[in-house]
Amino acid sequence: MITAIIAAFGFIIAEIKVSDNLTYLDSLYKAGDYKTVVAHGEEFLAQETKKENKIEILKIIAFANVALELREKAKENFLAMLQLAPKYYLDPIKTSPKIIEVFQAAKLELT
Repeated sequence: MITAIIAAFGFIIAEIKVSDNLTYLDSLYKAGDYKTVVAHGEEFLAQETKKENKIEILKIIAFANVALELREKAKENFLAMLQLAPKYYLDPIKTSPKIIEVFQAAKLELT
């Protein structure tokens, strides 16, 4: 019983950490600290095991790389993201045309 409680507690802590990592990356992105987004995002990505979280981290890193004018690197991030979620799409109303353009290029390359 105690082992199950400890395991559940560890799982909850891990989930909070992932959520914090995504929130942290998002706040860095919104603050315009794109280089830090990429650096920390790549660290978080290397540690992440859940597909859904990897997708979100790759998306934020790609957005930051577009902002840094690193279009090829952003395309690589989008390609990695699309390999995990081939049907993923970005909302063209909420997403910058520059980002949509790189995302579409990655999608074309994947097909």
